[in-house]
Amino acid sequence: MKLLGKSAISVLASSFFYTSALFDARAGAGKPWEERIASSTSSSAIKILFVGHSKMYLNNMPKMFAYIAQQKSAGQPLKIYSVSGDSYSLADHWQHGLAVNAIRNEGPWDYIVLFEASGLPEGIPAAYDKSVQAFAAEAAKAKARLVLVENYANTPAASAAIHRTMLGFGARYHAYILPIGTAWTIVSKKHPSISLCQSDNHHPNSKGSYLMSCVCYAFFLGRKPTDLPKQFYAVGQNEATENIFANDSEAQDIQSAAAEAVPQSR
Repeated sequence: MKLLGKSAISVLASSFFYTSALFDARAGAGKPWEERIASSTSSSAIKILFVGHSKMYLNNMPKMFAYIAQQKSAGQPLKIYSVSGDSYSLADHWQHGLAVNAIRNEGPWDYIVLFEASGLPEGIPAAYDKSVQAFAAEAAKAKARLVLVENYANTPAASAAIHRTMLGFGARYHAYILPIGTAWTIVSKKHPSISLCQSDNHHPNSKGSYLMSCVCYAFFLGRKPTDLPKQFYAVGQNEATENIFANDSEAQDIQSAAAEAVPQSR
């Protein structure tokens, strides 16, 4: 099954489906876009702003996270908003201004999550530092906690380099680290038969996005991903509905990796 682009959730009677669509016309157009995913105004809502690029918006990971949260934690109100750009770096987001506007005018926020373009934090740390510094100042004004996404990589050496780099930036800016890369490494080491990437070996497939969503579920809600259902049904391009997992064990392995990764980030 092919899950691409910006996605939508459909709730049909007592059955729950995650519906995937092709790229929105805005993707690849050079401009970022915003999406209001969950909009609770409750004082107890967990309020999260995601800022990122294709690794975040493919399969619409923030919406997938909101969806699985409702599968097991329906009583927890959520406010989730995303600002995405095709191949956007944090510098691109800063320059365009849509993400800054979201911080200032779409809040309040508990967390501002920054997903930098692949290779920048460890490859050009000075550029990443400049962007994080700018966004950290905005987060401080908004009284929100900064969350830096630890990206994933395809080799142990690259993964280790990303991990070291992100720990350093987390300490420098007193920011949380969202350990997506750590969870990815756990799956790759313990369960190499589980593919998390699309055929380009770069972007996440539906299981990869599900892993990211489980990391968010554990990190922001403080709940165990292993308590989530062991089936996740998606509607693909041909409108066929199917479980993204080959079996319950595969789902358990992905959920367990997320649960294992999150305590290491706190």
